[in-house]
Amino acid sequence: MPFPRRLLALLLTSLAAAGTSGCARSPEEQEARFLDRGKKRLEERDYTRAVLELNNALRANPQNPETHYQMGMAYLGSGRVREGATHLQKAVSLDPGHSAAQLKLAELMLLSRDESLVPDVEEKVQDVLQVDPENSQALFVLAASQVRSGKPQEAEKYLRQALEKSPAHLRSSLALAQMKIGEKDLAGAEAVLAEAVRQDPHSTDALVALGVFYAATGKPAEAEARFRQALAADAKCAPALLQLAALEVRQGKKQEAEQSYRQLSTLGLEEFQPALGIHYIQEGRLDEAIAEFERLAKANHQDRAARSRLAAAYIAAHRITDAERLLGDALKRNPKDVDALVQRAGLYLRGGDAEKARNDMSAVLKLRPDSAEAHFLMAAVHKATRTAFQHRQELNEALRFDPAYLPARLDLAAALVAGGEAKAALDLLDAAPEPQKQSLPLQVARNWALIGAGDADGARKLVEALLAHTKTPDLLLQDAVLKAAAKNWTGARTAAEEILDANPKDLRALRLLAGVYAAQKQIAAGTEKLKQYATRSPNSPPVQILYARWLLEAGHPAEARAALEAVKATPAVLLLAQMDVREGRLDTARQRVRNLLAANENDLAGRLLLAGIEEKSGNRTQAIAEYGKVLQADPSNVVALNNLAYNLAADGSRLDEALRHAQTAIALAPESAAVMHTLGWIYYRKGLYRLALPQFENAVTKEPRPLRKLHLGMTYLRLGDQRGGQQWVSEALTADPNLPEAAEALQLVAAAK
Repeated sequence: MPFPRRLLALLLTSLAAAGTSGCARSPEEQEARFLDRGKKRLEERDYTRAVLELNNALRANPQNPETHYQMGMAYLGSGRVREGATHLQKAVSLDPGHSAAQLKLAELMLLSRDESLVPDVEEKVQDVLQVDPENSQALFVLAASQVRSGKPQEAEKYLRQALEKSPAHLRSSLALAQMKIGEKDLAGAEAVLAEAVRQDPHSTDALVALGVFYAATGKPAEAEARFRQALAADAKCAPALLQLAALEVRQGKKQEAEQSYRQLSTLGLEEFQPALGIHYIQEGRLDEAIAEFERLAKANHQDRAARSRLAAAYIAAHRITDAERLLGDALKRNPKDVDALVQRAGLYLRGGDAEKARNDMSAVLKLRPDSAEAHFLMAAVHKATRTAFQHRQELNEALRFDPAYLPARLDLAAALVAGGEAKAALDLLDAAPEPQKQSLPLQVARNWALIGAGDADGARKLVEALLAHTKTPDLLLQDAVLKAAAKNWTGARTAAEEILDANPKDLRALRLLAGVYAAQKQIAAGTEKLKQYATRSPNSPPVQILYARWLLEAGHPAEARAALEAVKATPAVLLLAQMDVREGRLDTARQRVRNLLAANENDLAGRLLLAGIEEKSGNRTQAIAEYGKVLQADPSNVVALNNLAYNLAADGSRLDEALRHAQTAIALAPESAAVMHTLGWIYYRKGLYRLALPQFENAVTKEPRPLRKLHLGMTYLRLGDQRGGQQWVSEALTADPNLPEAAEALQLVAAAK
């Protein structure tokens, strides 16, 4: 059985690093002092200053392998893996016998997703052990390679060898303890960690590790004692303070926790400076968090992370103007500030300005074309503009650059389920990295895919198992959906109302509740229930629009129109225009949509509706122009492609153009009956009746509408099948005598007779 990847990650996670540098009279003395200061900064985990000192050392002597090694460790500590690996490789090239650099490179190779690198790692480590058989770190890396190869027994053997040679080698103790935990041998894990403390009673890392174990196994008093013991050994031990503060939060010791976080934030370590502000946010104290983040941002105007945290806090507090000002000022100073561009794009999306968001994200992708996050955010832009093909395309790009980017995987799975491709969604989720497969978000997404694939039994088992441990809106909704599918209407209604009690604006639960009432034909009761929720959320356009749709379906168009008129949101305007069209008020509908497009010409839903209004009005030329505008913004819009092709087919001189659009549409939506019908009609108009026949047959089988039946009958008649042709034509015209090609069809019937 493959060994857990989270243990591999733990095996390869360093607890500490080293580095520093200085200044002197001769180049040699300057190099030595810069290097020494860089090492010191590295020991303090002040990676930014370590890099600065080590850069000075490299200027004095760019050929020192030890300086390159220390620089590599500094970059790795700050999360810049690529730069770190480059300096480690330089250290090895300058000194092939630099064992520390060799081992760190081996670790990086193990952390890659390339399984073919594992044998090379083992070979590198064995080379180090031949020179230094007592090297505990080499044995540790060798154990990690066995983990990667799925050989836990071999891994444990090497870890024990490492501890025999160096009993205080903490990384081996931690890894061995984790293996014991995986085997559910908690006593064995405790013994390993306690022995690590005994071997080095002053090791703050060992004390913190034992404290974390006690906290995780329900022994808070013992955990606190170990954290305080570590702080007694080093009052500035950041991991001990961090764990102590988290423990105090869990125990409800709010004042003590705040003091611990305040102490942590004043240690001078860059990564812990925002600790107090983050604690305030977790406590819901936004004003205090903003004040703390403003102080940090003011102290260092060049700190992008501090500015990003402040902007996020402004947004959380609904201080959008302050966030826009902060990000706008940053971009005036540096238009290529990627972090500011990304955050501003998010702001634009929240405000409904997808075009500005697209501009910012396009700039980001030019600067970082391989950024998974950038592609994910561009996907969000396409989602907001309802450009489904590009939405999926960008999500696929995000996963191509980073297969472990979970938000993109979850969003793409949801898009596939919504598009009727639940099996593809399951395959996508099952391809996630092992550590993600047991995460709650992925399991919830997988359950939606099971529901979409029709596997009610599998979905029911999973949702019950998850609900036994936690109740989230998604899980409750899945429970409601499954109960509704089983016609357990009371259970479905109860589950939906439980969600709505916590959040009356949850549109998914509201839709399901409406569906339950509709399925039971309890229209009056459903109207009253939805009215209650609409009354509770008067400022929620989605809730008001859903209520209006219900009223419309329930046969109350006047009430529906009144509800929509009170809502100024775009979907309400579009629904009103659709009502106008159904009532034959085409001029009113056209004016509504044109007013909407005057405010936002990039609203594709509005543009499509306008094209449909022009088509229904007989303004075919204008309809063609409007569909063309949609395709300029979204070349993969199947509705626009299909409708444009059908309208072009009316002009015998543009059949080739129509065919190109229809063929593009069928490639994007091969199961669409509407597209099959359009393609068949173009073949018919070109005289290619045998190509038209299977398209019409498939379209009628999927969705037997009168016009499709009429065209199928006309094709049979063209091919000499008099009986079949007459039957389909008769059936179509009985359903609707006013079909567009009725006269032509009757002429064909007469000619056949």
